[in-house]
Amino acid sequence: MPWSDEKLKQVIAQYTPVLHLHHKERYLPCTVEWYLQRSQLWHVDALDEKMPTKRTLVLDKGQVNVKDLLEVQVKYPQWQLHLEIDPAARTGRVS
Repeated sequence: MPWSDEKLKQVIAQYTPVLHLHHKERYLPCTVEWYLQRSQLWHVDALDEKMPTKRTLVLDKGQVNVKDLLEVQVKYPQWQLHLEIDPAARTGRVS
């Protein structure tokens, strides 16, 4: 039997994590959507141990979202994928 709204609120209140950050923390939490909008999705192909890694851009900044990310993972399960966030976003300067 599903929980009542009241029971669900009690469980959420009891188990919701509390996050304490240092007052000088440089990297603050963000939503998945915020992170993805400022990231590029790369296909990373390590040719071998002695050769440099080959990278191919799959989705550019502003194009990455949960739906498309999952579609790429399903379509190319053998690919090694890498998300790279715009360095300006790390400093809080977002365009």
